[in-house]
Amino acid sequence: MDSTLPLYRQLTSRLLLLFLSFMVLFSVGFYFYLQYEQDLTQLKHQQLPAIEEFNQHQQLLIQSDRILSGILNSKYANTLANDYLILQENIKSISDVNRKNRRLLEQLMMRLKAQSVNVSLLTENERRNIQLKDNVIIQLTLIADNLANLISEQSDEQETLNRQINEEKSSNRILVNRVKAYSRLLTKIKINHELHQSLIDTLVMFNQLDLQYDLADFDYTTLKAQRNINDWLDNAAIAVSRSSNENALMEQVLVLNALLFNEQNTLAKWRGQLRMAIDLQTELSKQKIELAPLLNKMLVVQPIKSSIIEQKILSWLALVDVSFQPKYYIWPVSYTHLTLPTTPYV
Repeated sequence: MDSTLPLYRQLTSRLLLLFLSFMVLFSVGFYFYLQYEQDLTQLKHQQLPAIEEFNQHQQLLIQSDRILSGILNSKYANTLANDYLILQENIKSISDVNRKNRRLLEQLMMRLKAQSVNVSLLTENERRNIQLKDNVIIQLTLIADNLANLISEQSDEQETLNRQINEEKSSNRILVNRVKAYSRLLTKIKINHELHQSLIDTLVMFNQLDLQYDLADFDYTTLKAQRNINDWLDNAAIAVSRSSNENALMEQVLVLNALLFNEQNTLAKWRGQLRMAIDLQTELSKQKIELAPLLNKMLVVQPIKSSIIEQKILSWLALVDVSFQPKYYIWPVSYTHLTLPTTPYV
């Protein structure tokens, strides 16, 4: 600094430079403030609504996926109608906000509507079928216990006849009668054992029976039970003589036959329930797969574009290695000169 110049001359140029620097910084700062307000407005009116719409869309998809999984894994239909209604409403809401996939979603809605009859029948028949199932379990348990006792009695009788035939001396006529009785008893025991095993298998099936039960296993057990019950009743009908226990057991088996195959027709009703459940599960499994890509879709938000002036300013600042960190603030050191620190200000 030239000390021969007057003080005001020394300060004027520096104050002017300081003033111009302040004006430039003020203009730049004011411009960035305006740009910030513009970006904020764009964010508020364009990006945030898109994000909120996407979040709502994803929440509906997640809820729909959970409902689908719940229905697919459900063992009973007591909440099926309500869950299905929520699922239909969710798919419709997703279709309203998702224009790109509206055709797919409308097709899913039509297919859901086509399954509404199955859902209604499954729900309406639920209580009746559960009651029939409980009645069958009670009757099967009763007959299985009584049949086991009868088999035990017949086994004791078999041992007695066998001992009499092999050990006791008797006339040929008595021996022939004992052999015939022994043969008839063996046939009865064989048929009783077959029926007892079939009843046990049927009882196990009914204890496990729900909407997830395998239809092939159901059909196999049903056919086996029907064949064995019919054979037992046919054999009992032509029996030369029956004990009081056998007569009581025959009445119980007739009640069971009516409950399973004739009057109540429990097995046919449950088979229809399983068939409808399989149709519904097959359709919902397909829809779950078709919705999966939408559930995994990522949100793409267009970034806010910088203006040309902002880009120029940022490029100039980059050239001179200037940013808006605290280390680049200008601090006055004295009234005669300014210093730009070379180390960060603390």
